[in-house]
Amino acid sequence: MKILVLTATRDEIAEDFPTPPVRKTVNIVLKCLMTCFPGATVVVTGIGNTLATYNTVRAMLAMRAEKDAGPVDLVINLGMAGSPNLEIGTVVIGSHVVDFDRVPAQSQGDERLVLPLATGAVVSCIRHLAPIVVPVLSFNRFIGARDPVLQKIPAHVRFVADMEAFSEAFVADSFGVPVASVKVVSDNLDPRQYDDSIGYLRRLPRRP
Repeated sequence: MKILVLTATRDEIAEDFPTPPVRKTVNIVLKCLMTCFPGATVVVTGIGNTLATYNTVRAMLAMRAEKDAGPVDLVINLGMAGSPNLEIGTVVIGSHVVDFDRVPAQSQGDERLVLPLATGAVVSCIRHLAPIVVPVLSFNRFIGARDPVLQKIPAHVRFVADMEAFSEAFVADSFGVPVASVKVVSDNLDPRQYDDSIGYLRRLPRRP
């Protein structure tokens, strides 16, 4: 099988990085996936939906161009995600992924706003980590728990939020390839809890 594992940053999966427990859990998940799928290709896409789209396309085309050219069998979106109502450190398998930025606008273009995820493809690999199955909502920015866009979601609905999963799933779906998503909850949609967020935001250009 040809498996493509996508993660936003090297820090999320690096063993040698001085890492908090959440990142260690992501690394444990990666090891489990590599045990299930020996020889899987791991690609760092970069943060955000633009880089995720571009580098997912590049990776899939590169894998198809290899000497033993054949279709990619499965794409796995792996990394950290925020959630307003799940405990930090919880391992999550996505049930489906939603392009939540476009849902309120009721886009009249390509209507693939909700894509199913291949839950069964990875559950046996990480069953011992007691994962739960919830939706993944993708945004084009860091999202806070008090963001107005989230107010329409009932408080009891459990989900995780990220920036790359939908883009990667959309590309894979366009290639006819199933996608799975495995996340570790890193924060409760508060960037102060996610150690990378503050540094990332400080590096952004200041508004005049």
